[in-house]
Amino acid sequence: MSIQDYFNQTFGIYSKTTRDKYGKPSFSLSATIKGRLQEGEEFKREFNEDVETIMADATAYIPQSASINIEDVVEDTSDNTRYNVLDIYEARNRTSVHHKKLYLKKTIR
Repeated sequence: MSIQDYFNQTFGIYSKTTRDKYGKPSFSLSATIKGRLQEGEEFKREFNEDVETIMADATAYIPQSASINIEDVVEDTSDNTRYNVLDIYEARNRTSVHHKKLYLKKTIR
């Protein structure tokens, strides 16, 4: 059984397109993909010799072929909850990327 067997949820990936006159970004749907979302996990990111700990609201596992960036927004289509992408981790085997793990923070609409 591979991790792709667990990709039974659908996500919308929204990419930043423009900014309005107040500087607020606008997003448009760029892809719909299958993946797996789990709520809550601790995330650590290094900044100039210091380590800042951020609590992610959720993590998502998506196929390695999915195109996604840090500035994108992920929407869980089952309940329309939107998340900002905090970080992307590419899980590798000996020769290639196996899948991507996204660290997500809920957005406020």
